[in-house]
Amino acid sequence: MKPALLSRLLTCPICLEYFKDAVTVAECGHSFCRACLPQCGGKAGGEASCPQCRGIFRRSSLLPNRQLSNFVEIAKKLTSAGEGGEGRFCERHWEPLKLFCADHGAPVCLVCCRSKEHEGHKLVPLEEAARKDEVGTPKHTWLRPSFPLHSKQCKACLSPLSTGLMKKQTKVQKKRATALFRELHQFLERQEELLLAQMQEVEEEITRVKEEIMARFSRELSFYENIIRKVETERSLQPARELLQVREPLLSIPVPGEGEGHSCLGFVGVCTAPGPGPKAAPQGSHCTNITLDPNTAHPQLILSEDLKSVKLGEGPQCLPDSPERFDAQANVLGQEGFMAGRHFWEVIIDHKKEWAVGVAQKTVRRKGEIGLIPEEGVLAMGKWGGDYQFSTPPHSLPLSLGKRLEKIRVSVNCAVGQVSFFDAGRAALLYSEAILSRETLHPFFWLGPKATLRLCP
Repeated sequence: MKPALLSRLLTCPICLEYFKDAVTVAECGHSFCRACLPQCGGKAGGEASCPQCRGIFRRSSLLPNRQLSNFVEIAKKLTSAGEGGEGRFCERHWEPLKLFCADHGAPVCLVCCRSKEHEGHKLVPLEEAARKDEVGTPKHTWLRPSFPLHSKQCKACLSPLSTGLMKKQTKVQKKRATALFRELHQFLERQEELLLAQMQEVEEEITRVKEEIMARFSRELSFYENIIRKVETERSLQPARELLQVREPLLSIPVPGEGEGHSCLGFVGVCTAPGPGPKAAPQGSHCTNITLDPNTAHPQLILSEDLKSVKLGEGPQCLPDSPERFDAQANVLGQEGFMAGRHFWEVIIDHKKEWAVGVAQKTVRRKGEIGLIPEEGVLAMGKWGGDYQFSTPPHSLPLSLGKRLEKIRVSVNCAVGQVSFFDAGRAALLYSEAILSRETLHPFFWLGPKATLRLCP
């Protein structure tokens, strides 16, 4: 009998350990540990049910099973003596293999050595035979009889398991790799779409800016060509003596450097301002006595009685809303209009406040917001946004002012269609611009918060 089967037969079905003080139920023949039966219920000495077959028995019918207890003790000894496996016991007598039969080349127990089968054979202790390596020959594979079988069985069992496990792991890794690369591919596609969209936006922006620059250059080129053409036409009608007066100012103009695309404004100012400078009135021009037109003044503007000064009040005045009056911006026009000849006037300004002076067409829009640009019929210069600016390119004042502006001279040459702005205190040209329209021009004024403007007598 194999030890594993013997161990199951000698195990209590309740505690699953070797029987201790084994007793047998007389009615059904099942055996248990005496100490385990009280756990099955029932009164002491009364009836109870068998834990294995559920049959009813009386506790007084329990019989001690000494033979089973003896088997348990033998099994314990065999277990302690047979640590090497079932090959350490005699399969016929179930006794420990303590001797080695050299004739049979096999270990035997004490019962076998007294039998006729081994009578007269050479018997030596098993330990001594092991030391002499007599059991190391191929005949004595009894020491490891189950190793090859177990090895084959293990390989047979583990081979499909390992193969299946490897396939499963490979499949899982493949799924993970596929998901990872799919996610990476999607991420790269999104990045590609984003970059392509950004590149498209950049290309569109470059195209737009290029078109704007080309359009601006085209306008400026046309503007400068028109100025040159008008200047040449006007100068061709002037006597040679006046042309010689222009020679020295022209020679003093510095050669423009890189990026100074608007330096020709100085040329325009020189050509249109003969004589020693703007302090002296150009030949054929005269200082015009300008007065403000109260019918055009914004309701918040307060005009003086002599109509020579204006300031921005705290709130609007109660004035009639005539078609001529500006209603959205603090603008006012001069009463005088010009279509021919040369005219100039001077305005005392407040350098700390925002303001603008210049000219406006008679048909300039009076209702709603208007821009200080030629497209709106206004050509002006002034101070807003914290800097001196023009109404046309290059917008910012190109000259480095040595001191603040206190008085501005506005000069209008209707013959060549040109407006020039001078620093009247220093006799310096600030800005010059062509007038392409032939409409009547009126002096134009705009005031910022708390600003005041005064016309010189």
